[in-house]
Amino acid sequence: MCACLSACLQDIALIDARRGANMFRNVNIPILGMVQNMSHYICSNCGHEAHIFGHDGVRACAEEMDMAFLGQQPASHSRGNWGREREKSGFASGLTSGCVGVGCGR
Repeated sequence: MCACLSACLQDIALIDARRGANMFRNVNIPILGMVQNMSHYICSNCGHEAHIFGHDGVRACAEEMDMAFLGQQPASHSRGNWGREREKSGFASGLTSGCVGVGCGR
């Protein structure tokens, strides 16, 4: 058995990740490392990558806690039920109609 921690860049998420890491260490469960959730947004029109929530905060937390940084998971409005339900209601259409980056124009 081992643990893999996932966190986004909000302060409370990083506090919870640290708390979880300490709990796993206290009960001698090895930790594979940390993954940064919602690390960036990728425009569905042009592929531009925007770090709208900040950059590398989870990587810094992993280094601070002496564990591996395993990668980044981009934010996506279409992942899971949240995106499907919002797309049905038209709520998510604004997320796909334009790029948050410079130069896309879509």
